[in-house]
Amino acid sequence: MHHIKNKKAITIHLSDELATMIDLKRKEWGLRSRGDVLEHLLGWMVETTEADE
Repeated sequence: MHHIKNKKAITIHLSDELATMIDLKRKEWGLRSRGDVLEHLLGWMVETTEADE
């Protein structure tokens, strides 16, 4: 996974269902925050895209 050095704070609005899914993944993956889950998922997407090229 890509580790991003400079980070920016963002705000997103999600359905209760998506927030619950993020919370479940946070606990499952042993991460500290919802933002860590989103960063992990987005990093995976970038790796997949780069591998396809």
